[in-house]
Amino acid sequence: QVLLESFKFKDIREFFPEYGAEDLVTVYSVLGGTPAYLEIFDKSRTIEENIKEEILYKNSCDATQHFLTTSFQ
Repeated sequence: QVLLESFKFKDIREFFPEYGAEDLVTVYSVLGGTPAYLEIFDKSRTIEENIKEEILYKNSCDATQHFLTTSFQ
């Protein structure tokens, strides 16, 4: 297991070079700089679609609960 530190806001542009400043703020606000969360976003979907599909609906309660309890501490 490798311990990765969270990315800083300026680093997420490398994950999403096609996003403008407002979209980057949205993504960082929702996902933070957690590498695993940044990797789950499908670049062919909108940010809203990704949030719905990858965070809110996938494994609904368990995944959302885990995300919320680990992301906002």
